[in-house]
Amino acid sequence: MSHAQVRTVQIAEFVAVGALAGLMAAVGAQIIGWVLATHVFQFYLDFDPWLLPAGVAAGVACAAVGGWLSLRHVLSRPALQSLRDA
Repeated sequence: MSHAQVRTVQIAEFVAVGALAGLMAAVGAQIIGWVLATHVFQFYLDFDPWLLPAGVAAGVACAAVGGWLSLRHVLSRPALQSLRDA
């Protein structure tokens, strides 16, 4: 693989993992918040439609930053050199 292909695959992986993590966190937060509001504190909690896209965006941003920080040295070298060193 070329350097550009490796970088593209890594970016796609970070976006996919971050989006899935953010979506799961947002859905989980909505469910836990609703359960606590209705069963523990006895008040009505409305569904917030902005929580899902905000969660996905935050997940993608965090995965991209974390992935870049952890792989910046690997992505700066040729792919074959990284594979030989492994």
